[in-house]
Amino acid sequence: MPHKTITISLEAYKALLREKRGKEPFTDVILRLTSKKKSLLEFAGKWTGDPKELDRALSELKEMWRVWSLRASK
Repeated sequence: MPHKTITISLEAYKALLREKRGKEPFTDVILRLTSKKKSLLEFAGKWTGDPKELDRALSELKEMWRVWSLRASK
């Protein structure tokens, strides 16, 4: 497979390192992060914040969906 060399900032490199899963190659990390298909299961269990903040965010999201569905049904 052909290869290309790219230059990225140290900040971008560290961000990729944080996204790396075990010995996953950087090519796979980039492809995974840039793929258009995302499964909600990828986000399951990722919340590390305060559970009350999660409840607030979910309530806000539900309200936004409710308002959107009302607008869409008009």
